[in-house]
Formats: sequence, C-alpha cells, structure tokens
Amino acid sequence: MATQQQLQVQKVKNPGLVSCNGSPTKDEKEEDMSRSALALFRAKEEEIEKKKVEVRDKVFAQLGRVEEATRRLSEIREELETLADPLRKDVSVVRKKIDTLNKELKPLGLTCQRKEREYKEALEAFNDKNKEKAQWVSKLMELVSESEKMRMKKLEELSKNVELLHQGENKMLIGVSGVKYMPSQWCVLIPGAKDMSKVVDNINYACTWSDCTAIGCSSSCNNLDANGNASYAFNMYYHIKNQDDLACGYQGLGEVTTQNLSQG
Repeated sequence: MATQQQLQVQKVKNPGLVSCNGSPTKDEKEEDMSRSALALFRAKEEEIEKKKVEVRDKVFAQLGRVEEATRRLSEIREELETLADPLRKDVSVVRKKIDTLNKELKPLGLTCQRKEREYKEALEAFNDKNKEKAQWVSKLMELVSESEKMRMKKLEELSKNVELLHQGENKMLIGVSGVKYMPSQWCVLIPGAKDMSKVVDNINYACTWSDCTAIGCSSSCNNLDANGNASYAFNMYYHIKNQDDLACGYQGLGEVTTQNLSQG
C-alpha cells in the first residue's frame, strides 16, 4: 500500500514519465492517478489538520487549567497577604505575662539555691550537734550508772555499820539532859533486843524506856518518864550520824530543844 502511494506521488510530480515497457500511458490512467494523488494529499492534509486541532485543543485546555491555577494562586496570595491573627491581642498579653514571670523566677531561683545551701549547712551543723549531744548523753548515762553503783556500795557499807551498832558490839555514848545536877551528866546506854531501826524511822517515838537499859547512871536517868523518849531518840540518831553537837535535851516537860553536848 505504501509502495503504491509512493508511485502515485512520483507520477504526480513527474507526469511525463513512461511505463516500464517504454510506451506512454493513457490519459484516463493518468487522470485517475492524478485524482488518486490529490485524494491522498487531501487525506494527509485532513489528518494533519485534525492532529493540529487536537494539539491546539490540548494546548487551550492546558492553558485554561494554567489560567485557573494562576487565578487560584493569586487569590491564595491575596488571602495570605491579608491574613491576620484573630487572637494576636490575647497572645501578646500571654507572652508579656510569661516574660514577667521569667524575670521574677530568675531571682527566686537564685534565692532557692542560696537557701538550699544554707539548709544543707544548717542540717549538717544540726547533725553534728546531735551527734555531740548523743555522746554527752551516753557519757551522762555512764556517770549516772557509776554514781549509782558507788552510792549503793556506800549504802551497803553504812547498812552493815548500822547492823553492827544494833547488835551491841560497840557501846554508844548518848547524852540525856533529864534533870541535870552537873554540866556533863550523861548516861551510857546499850541498845536492847528490839529493832533499833525505829530510832531512824520515827525520831519522836522511836524507842521507849523499856527498850533501853541504863548502865552506870545516876538516879536522874531512871526518873525519866515517857516524855523523855524523844531525848533518847534524838540523841541516839545524832550519835549514829556523828553529829553529837546537835543532840536534843529533855527539859522535864517533854519539850525537845537543840543543845550542844560539848557544853554539857
């Protein structure tokens, strides 16, 4: 088909060509060939024009889309240029508040750091003093314990001494004023068999006349009535305490007064 079209085109361009056998062609045949060539050219022109129209339509369509996109982009640009923040005032107020708080927080942070250092120093000092206190409390407990042991030991010794005195192993010189005929008239007494602790527990009525035996005394010692018991009690108590100078004397009517035995 393509070969025939090429031959027709050549015939149209060169109408004086002869046939393959060298004889000229007929007019009808040439005319048919000419019409065929023209028809072919018209078909090509129509095809080209059709393609041209298609391309033009595509270009126009593309241009339309580009124009629409350009218009839309222009509108968007205008909107962007005129765009305003509806909350810009509120945002400005909040930002100013944040800036103010930042300024206030800075010195407060420095103060917190300083206070934290002071707290650590105070806590360290407190712990040191507390440790020192604990050491002294421990020392105090040791001293109290040692003191208690020493006093208990001393009390045990004194208790043993009192028991020895109560057993009558030693004679006691006890001053009794009674009815005094001489400045230094004393009786030597030996404790009886009854509990002598009453002397210390109840001074006023610790012992009675029947609890004591007078030895080597004048009759004045035997004439003492019940009121004289206080004199015996006081005198024996102070003698045990090695405080004879504070012994009390009996003045005949049950009245007990302090009297220095060294003066008789």
